[in-house]
Amino acid sequence: PAYWGALSRWQVLLELGIAEVRLGREQAGIDHLLAAYRLLPEIRPHILETKVDQTIFELGVGYMRQGETQNCALQHNAESCIFPLRGGGIHTLREASAKAVQYFTEVLENSSRETQYGYKYPARWLLNIAYMTLDQHPDQVPERYRIPWSISESQAPFPRFHNIAMKVGLGAFNLAGG
Repeated sequence: PAYWGALSRWQVLLELGIAEVRLGREQAGIDHLLAAYRLLPEIRPHILETKVDQTIFELGVGYMRQGETQNCALQHNAESCIFPLRGGGIHTLREASAKAVQYFTEVLENSSRETQYGYKYPARWLLNIAYMTLDQHPDQVPERYRIPWSISESQAPFPRFHNIAMKVGLGAFNLAGG
């Protein structure tokens, strides 16, 4: 059938995009994932909806990783990447997080069913984190997707982690973080 070529291109672009993002080459990964995403209208009738969700979800992950690199890694400070995000952990370069919000929302709106092994639950979690990077959680998160702060609260006293890596000369950036 005529769609096989597009289906093959989509599969290669999806796998290549995921690999590039995992290797820390976020923009190359995003470019491949966007190309795979643009093929979805042509191939959608011929693939499972979970594969559509995966394509959109991985694009959100690519943008999320790009935002983390631009903000948490390259502009690292003592509040970077400490949950819940606040203060210096809020992203100043916001475009990648805004794109992540767009694609995670699309996954959630596309998914017509709750499945144990689907992308709906991780997309919902990452959507809330993406809004947090923009300092818009919980107020700007659509109510149906909002995860309340109370899930991370505990009755047990637990101190907030203080990142002193930069102060003591251990702040490094590589594929394993720092």
